[in-house]
Amino acid sequence: MVDCGGLENRYPVNPGSWVRIPLSPPDVFIGGILTFMIRLILALLGGTLGAGVRHSINFYLLGLGSFSLPTVTITVNSIGSLCAGIALAFCDMAALSQNTKLFIIAGLLGGLTTWSAFIIEIFNLLRNGATTSAVIILVLANVVSLLALIFGYVTASMLISLIK
Repeated sequence: MVDCGGLENRYPVNPGSWVRIPLSPPDVFIGGILTFMIRLILALLGGTLGAGVRHSINFYLLGLGSFSLPTVTITVNSIGSLCAGIALAFCDMAALSQNTKLFIIAGLLGGLTTWSAFIIEIFNLLRNGATTSAVIILVLANVVSLLALIFGYVTASMLISLIK
């Protein structure tokens, strides 16, 4: 695996052995591109799986009947938050690679629900003692998001009515 954090890199010589080889700037640039592409592919694969899980949950719950509340969204967000808590615990307690964290948190959980990424940020603020910031961000993000949605809907509706 390529790790381009500096001007040195590790290249596998044989299984279980690593040799440090100084890299020239073009190699670092190429290695940086490779690292980016590998991480992009991991995020895409995880996101694809997460989106598939979300669709499966939606399909199952919608098949159970109609609900007066956004039950599907609440269920998916709750499942995503539960999985985010489990993933954070593993990240804190196990030596997971950055690529594994990226695949699970940004990819899989991001594809399942963006709420999980948001709630991880809130949790990190709370566990770091920034309770006021966590509450402000939680309330502000929801209010601003709702206002942005309303603004977008009203603006688009007005533009569409002008075109008709």
